[in-house]
Amino acid sequence: MDGYWTSHSLNEGPQFISRSFGPQLEVPRYDISQVALVSVVLEDGARSQFDAIRLIVVTKEVGINIHLPKYRQSLTRRRALLARQGVLGPVSDKTALKQPTCTVFLELLRPKGLLGLPRRKPKLVQMTSYCPSQQDLQVIYDHAQPCDPVHASMFLFLACSTNLEPVRTIFSDGIHSTQAVIRAHAFRVFPLATRSKCPELPPHIVRRIAEFAIVHKERGWRKMLMSYGLVSRAWKQVLDIYFKGLGSGPGEAIADKPWVSSVARSLDLRPERGALIHSFSVYDYALKSNAMGHDNYTVQDWDALLTILGHVDPAGLRVIYLPISLPASVAGDLLTRFFALCGVKELHLGKSHGKNENVPFDIDTIQSWISQWPDLSVLALDSWSKSGDIDVATAPSTSGQFNLRNLTLSSGTLSASQLRRLIPSSIPRLKTLRLTHVDGFSNHDFTLFLRAVASTLEEIFVTDCEFSRGSPSEEFALDAAMPTLTALVRLYARGPGLASSLTLARKPVSYNRVGPRRLMPSITLRLGKDDVLSNELLQAVEVTGWETITVRFPVSQDVPLAVVRSTMAAALRRGISVSLGLIEEDPYGPSMRVRLLGLDLRG
Repeated sequence: MDGYWTSHSLNEGPQFISRSFGPQLEVPRYDISQVALVSVVLEDGARSQFDAIRLIVVTKEVGINIHLPKYRQSLTRRRALLARQGVLGPVSDKTALKQPTCTVFLELLRPKGLLGLPRRKPKLVQMTSYCPSQQDLQVIYDHAQPCDPVHASMFLFLACSTNLEPVRTIFSDGIHSTQAVIRAHAFRVFPLATRSKCPELPPHIVRRIAEFAIVHKERGWRKMLMSYGLVSRAWKQVLDIYFKGLGSGPGEAIADKPWVSSVARSLDLRPERGALIHSFSVYDYALKSNAMGHDNYTVQDWDALLTILGHVDPAGLRVIYLPISLPASVAGDLLTRFFALCGVKELHLGKSHGKNENVPFDIDTIQSWISQWPDLSVLALDSWSKSGDIDVATAPSTSGQFNLRNLTLSSGTLSASQLRRLIPSSIPRLKTLRLTHVDGFSNHDFTLFLRAVASTLEEIFVTDCEFSRGSPSEEFALDAAMPTLTALVRLYARGPGLASSLTLARKPVSYNRVGPRRLMPSITLRLGKDDVLSNELLQAVEVTGWETITVRFPVSQDVPLAVVRSTMAAALRRGISVSLGLIEEDPYGPSMRVRLLGLDLRG
């Protein structure tokens, strides 16, 4: 249709239709996942230019047909009523039409998947051009109806011989419910002569529109971003949002990831966009190894990642997400490039998945690495190596010290000297400390570390860690450091030999605030047998600065009911929330069950 342009939308109609049936009801004879709605609307300026609207559906697939579903009685009655009024009728004699026919061509296309194989579900797409002489295309549906300036639209309810959309089956309260999406293809026809010029919006408004459109990064978000960038020359700036939005962690689910090799080639063509990348994460991309059915990175994947890293601005990169194990063939090159960075603020080295043939970083290499980043504030390490297996001959010596805000260490061994390197030489700013399955340094070393950062530390999470004590009479690190932890508002300790009732009794009163809201100091203890004696609880509750206390005793520990009653009564008098319980092993799995104590006395 020369002189006209069309818009295609999938959001102008019902999205979900469900049908429920119980044991006594039959499955619906017709599957709603095989249905599609198609509407063609002539807008102002085009209504008087056509006498009929025609829809033609073609396909290259064999054995697929489209027809009108038999069960749409309501639409059939409406069509019959309009026909009697002389509004609608079949286009039998096309020579009698004074104006041309508005024809829309659709193709039933079976797109290819990630591996290049055809998908099982075809979809309808609009054809930009169609030649009736094409031998590989066959017409499977052809419908035309007259139109006039008052009734300038066509609405069709089509049924295909194969599924067009997936079907989900839900079982609830003895009822099976099938739910499917019905795509509503809406086509609007506009004359070019009356098309108004798109107003020039400020660049920041254009960028916000695109950011809101892809905020959840659902499947198809990259294609949507491309369509926004093709609106006009003024909108092409939104394509940069892709590179500025990189940096997803391993726990973030992004449904539509680009191939890492494609991003590397794109940066090779447009190197200036490398300055837009502020986060480097291997979890942002679809890897060749994923297509091969495993999670282990291939050499080609790492080559592409190194290419991307080579284009970033050394002073502009802020966040890094990497697995802590790397192939020996790329580890040296990767470290050399990271040593050249100077503006990194967050480093996350996560546990590697797949095969164990890669070489993990050791803690000395990591500390040598990050000592060159004075602005580093977040460090998260998981499953590092004890000894240096990676050649770091080019690495500078660990001369600097760190001043972190957030430190997370999991599943590794840390010596006393390595722990002391994490103590800031200037005023501390550490706010959150997380330790999980960490050993290697003593209880005394941990005490010194806590006291060094006590003035700013707000949250402590210690899980299943082993800190050796010099003698049985030596106080636990949390007990010894608690009087100095004036900023602490949250403590979680799980595992034997971490704390005692002194951690409860020695907590000073805290007045930390987040804006106008005061944080309520809370503590959760799940310790070993007799780490917290039940007869010491009452004295601790009467003087503690904690306002929310949760204590879980091992089921083998004797907790007299009289002590529980006295402790709960003292907590009620002071306005403190206290929860006491026994931890029981779940006979049906590895999880734990909690049996609460003193429920009848809680306010």
